[in-house]
Amino acid sequence: MNNEIIINNQGVLEQQLMFAIDTAYAEIVTKKDAEHQYVTYHELQAICHLVKNFFISRVGEPVKAVDGACELALAVLAPDTVTRLNHVKMAYSFIGGLAGVGAIVTAVGLALGWGAGIISTITAFFVGTSFTGPLALGLMGLAAVGVAAYFAFNNDSEIERSNKAMRVLKDGIKGALPEIWKEHGQKFAK
Repeated sequence: MNNEIIINNQGVLEQQLMFAIDTAYAEIVTKKDAEHQYVTYHELQAICHLVKNFFISRVGEPVKAVDGACELALAVLAPDTVTRLNHVKMAYSFIGGLAGVGAIVTAVGLALGWGAGIISTITAFFVGTSFTGPLALGLMGLAAVGVAAYFAFNNDSEIERSNKAMRVLKDGIKGALPEIWKEHGQKFAK
């Protein structure tokens, strides 16, 4: 019986989050003309801020998996390569080595249409890489550049990139929710 309550509440949490994200998105695009029905990088930053605050208000502290999912979504809309690379590095600092990182990266990869090989490579970057020491920092930089390259969508329209970023945000958070629930579920049940 207790497991049914946990699953039910986790499901409600997911519904609340997706509703909050969809509402924020709708509020932004409904104010725009028909040609600009997408979110920009800065507008996505505001949505990510809303999502992070959703968790902070309930958990009492930032949730690394959420911060990482937000950074990966922002990497999709980053205005340039350096900014994209910085978002990938920040995502690594938040979710690298976390339990459940595979679920987050898989969800992100599926949202972006990556194949199984790319998802495995990216997951290995976030899960199995130890970056300590001066030489390792250089290797981390090279690996992050490679990962950041997968977030470049130069041929996509603004609408397509916006849609991909929103899918990454939503699916990344959905992928993180089981681990978040394990660690903080009792705080949401109040």
